[in-house]
Amino acid sequence: MSPRSADGEGSIAIGLVLERKVDPSNFLNLNWGDRQKEIARLEGKNELWTMFGANGDEFHKIRSDLEADGINILNTGGFVSTPESRTIWIDVNAEQFTRIFGTDLLVLGNDSDGDKMFFWQGTLSTKPDWNIAGEQRSAITGLWLDSGEMPIIQNLHSGTPVDPPQGPQSIGNLDTGASAL
Repeated sequence: MSPRSADGEGSIAIGLVLERKVDPSNFLNLNWGDRQKEIARLEGKNELWTMFGANGDEFHKIRSDLEADGINILNTGGFVSTPESRTIWIDVNAEQFTRIFGTDLLVLGNDSDGDKMFFWQGTLSTKPDWNIAGEQRSAITGLWLDSGEMPIIQNLHSGTPVDPPQGPQSIGNLDTGASAL
């Protein structure tokens, strides 16, 4: 199988994960009791997810740019696109992928074999005006790909398969005594 352009191969759902509005390090360094108090305080003010979600202005700027570019924003069917979730879910074809990330979307395999897999080679980049205000880095800190397809993994072992017998396979999952654990 050889990689080929994903033009005409359908679309892929991608979650654009944005930077947190507030760095959670100080919160996470609290002891358990103090952290629980802080959670209760923030929930009481309905601020927990707005505090640790994405910056609303950055989120809405990127979302508006995507919509203006004709990109389908997903916010149903299990996809949640909100500043609180820090994620903008989009459904893109190969041409849209290239416009957003500056590199070609490729595909390997095909639908009839059940092993079609989308991928890209090289580095992805986003628009400079999607950078965090005053910084030279993108507000998008990660991607979550949801193609709905999993590649079939080949069994590269040439030997005879082994069916393990029922029951424990080693002392590690046999002995339940506290001294052995």
